[in-house]
Amino acid sequence: MEEALKREIREETGIEIQNIEQLGFDEDNEPDKHGEMTHYIFLAFRAKWLSGEIMAGDDMKELKWVKKDELKNLPLNRPAKKLFKKLNFI
Repeated sequence: MEEALKREIREETGIEIQNIEQLGFDEDNEPDKHGEMTHYIFLAFRAKWLSGEIMAGDDMKELKWVKKDELKNLPLNRPAKKLFKKLNFI
């Protein structure tokens, strides 16, 4: 799973990661980009940036680094809010 995560992060963001730590998982039902209700499984990991400059892959409109104290201002999905609260980021 770690190698798959590294590969996906590299392909979708342009960066290399290291020191991967599995944090858990969650699930939710929410509309996809076409408005259809979809069941999602969220796998949560923490990792350290190793190298590369971030760039949004074709699955994203925007990708940027944000500070922890800015997370509360973002339109996060329910699993992300729950995870960031657990980590005391929001």
